[in-house]
Amino acid sequence: MLTRHTHQKNCALLPLMALLLVSQVFEGCTKREFNLNEDTTLTGTLDPAFAVPLVHGTWSFGEVLDAIEIPATLETDVSGEITAIFPFDAFQTSPISLVPLSESVDADFVLNEEQALALSLLPAGGEIDVDFSNTLEVPMPELAEVDSVWLGGGALTISMESALPLNLTVVGVCENLIIEGQPLTVELGLLGGSPASNLSIPMIGATLRGTGAEGLTLGWAWSIVLASTGQSVDPGEVLSIQTTFEEVAVTGAFGKFSSELSHPIEARMAMPELNSWDPALFFLSSPRLVFEVKNSFGIDLGLNIAELAVVDGQNTTPMQGPAIDNFPDLAGAVAVGDTAWTVHVLDNVGMDPDLSDVMNAAPDSLQLIGTVDALPPAMGGQFATATDVLSCTGALEVPLAGWAQGVTWRDTLEAPISEELRAGVAPPLDWMDVVSLTFRFIVDNGWPLELNGSVNFINAAGDSLLAGPGMSIPGGADVPATATVDYTLDRALALELMEMDCAGVAVAWTLATTDAVAGQSVQVYDQDAMSMRIAAKVECQIDPTP
Repeated sequence: MLTRHTHQKNCALLPLMALLLVSQVFEGCTKREFNLNEDTTLTGTLDPAFAVPLVHGTWSFGEVLDAIEIPATLETDVSGEITAIFPFDAFQTSPISLVPLSESVDADFVLNEEQALALSLLPAGGEIDVDFSNTLEVPMPELAEVDSVWLGGGALTISMESALPLNLTVVGVCENLIIEGQPLTVELGLLGGSPASNLSIPMIGATLRGTGAEGLTLGWAWSIVLASTGQSVDPGEVLSIQTTFEEVAVTGAFGKFSSELSHPIEARMAMPELNSWDPALFFLSSPRLVFEVKNSFGIDLGLNIAELAVVDGQNTTPMQGPAIDNFPDLAGAVAVGDTAWTVHVLDNVGMDPDLSDVMNAAPDSLQLIGTVDALPPAMGGQFATATDVLSCTGALEVPLAGWAQGVTWRDTLEAPISEELRAGVAPPLDWMDVVSLTFRFIVDNGWPLELNGSVNFINAAGDSLLAGPGMSIPGGADVPATATVDYTLDRALALELMEMDCAGVAVAWTLATTDAVAGQSVQVYDQDAMSMRIAAKVECQIDPTP
């Protein structure tokens, strides 16, 4: 409090001292005046007032979205347009299967009378050379024309059996079975009296060469050395050679694939974002479904969609439209190990029902039923490997354009409000001179959304200390909309707030487009900003009388 000297000899100076005191208060308050805007008046009387700036916060719309926990990726293009992306996996399949080889063939060499007589007349150790050939047919039902086949496991087994009283040496060559760049050559031996000889050749890395025909024909050329043991040989004796593929894996096939190949597709894609959507709060005017198909087969494929539908529990609503009927062909990879990408977008154009209506129905999933069909090559050959897949991923992309009504967003502004106010009251004034405290909230709204908000003063733990004012700010159009709200506390509440150690304010905003009910559509951009400034006007009352 200000004091007044009472010594008798200074009584004559009282009027002058009172005037000087008022002048000092006026000068001090004027220098501490905080101009909230151009209309704020200066006060310099026995009822001085001054302002204390407290807190200033700014939010871009992009920052607000980052603070909201939604199961989406938010992307911003160069113009600042924000799109929420909800990804999903549609399907992954191998529409062209490569069946392991398990074919087998038996070849019998039968001694005729001339050969038997010649061998019987030979002394022990004498030899006769005989040649013969056979073929092993390997069907490839997936291909109409076979150029080559890669093998990657299993084995080719060759078994030789004979009751001939001869020592046998057999060399076989298969010209179109290639291992390490060379035709396969095998050699087996069998001593007279021994029943059998076996050989197993691993097929890892082997290649079968075709001729462009529908299947594969493996030709074997056999050279047999018959060595006499000095015993008589009867005509009709048999040498048997069995050639067998033992579960040989096919890792790649090259040629021309059958255009009759067709593989069924049935996929159910959970989309909880749609199920939780509340169209009464937020209506999006331009959502889109983006399908991204990756094809590592060297074959152009067609995706024929029999049904694309939204599902809500047991209810199914098919979607129709030219964008579904005319799903583009899925280009094949150019080379082994490559992947070709095809992107297709379904939006509101030509869709029945359109995607905006689909979101309003709040379904829980998306269902896709159809087939994947092999297409004839435009030119050149085709290929498929055991590791090739056809996969489809997708995303619900939602540009933030539409109307909103009743969507709530909350945040806090931290500032030592009590401390700033206490520090703002400097001698010759103290808080005993304060008669009221007026908080001024100035909001500059650059969002194209109407803001209806409330403010609560909080402590450091976030607990509410005192309710603040309600505010309603129209959405900014070409320029931000500005609103000013004053909230006055009387002396008792003001002093109580100071004692509570107020550490900030909590704000809650309900967002809406101004004409939401009329279906207004607005576009929200990342850089759209809203700011709030808070200051306090402190009004004091001084009694300069003795």
